[in-house]
Amino acid sequence: MNLRITLSLLTCLILCGCSTSTPSNQNFSLESIPQSKIRAEIINQASHLGIVDGYYFGEEARNFKTEYLLTKPDVKADFALAYEDMLSKQNEDMLHNWKSYVAYSKRAEFARTWWSAHSAAFNKQSEKMKILWMHEAILDGGELWWRAVEKLASNQMTSPAVLTHDEEQHLVFDYAEDENSRGSLSTQSAHFH
Repeated sequence: MNLRITLSLLTCLILCGCSTSTPSNQNFSLESIPQSKIRAEIINQASHLGIVDGYYFGEEARNFKTEYLLTKPDVKADFALAYEDMLSKQNEDMLHNWKSYVAYSKRAEFARTWWSAHSAAFNKQSEKMKILWMHEAILDGGELWWRAVEKLASNQMTSPAVLTHDEEQHLVFDYAEDENSRGSLSTQSAHFH
């Protein structure tokens, strides 16, 4: 979906008060879900999806191209939680402030540091494969965390929150520094030399 269309749709949904939420969930808070439950559900999600984790944007499944696909579900969960914590500490809250999107270069830097410290297999990869691994892990970590929270929230996520998550994943997929600066795989190696 085009960013401008998504923003217009979000604005309409917010201004019109339209959402999939019901009056009973008006007090829903993410903080009410214990991290241990989120971690367990991420492990569950990662376990059931196996090597076909490419489920972004409701499109066809895509197989991972790197050895990230061999990562154990508990390690994927640990990364997803650490990644979400990093975004939170960077004050990302795109639902309320679109400009709070954390640049792809910061996400990739975090992923490189995390995987370098937690995976011998990552450290053995060529530079190109490390960049692909990080990209797959960032997308997957964001999606696993979202799907876990969405399930644990028992359908209490609003339509604007869902649309915002989808657009964030689109920005990440495009290696975007911000909504106007999209990148590509070929632009990534320059960030690490």
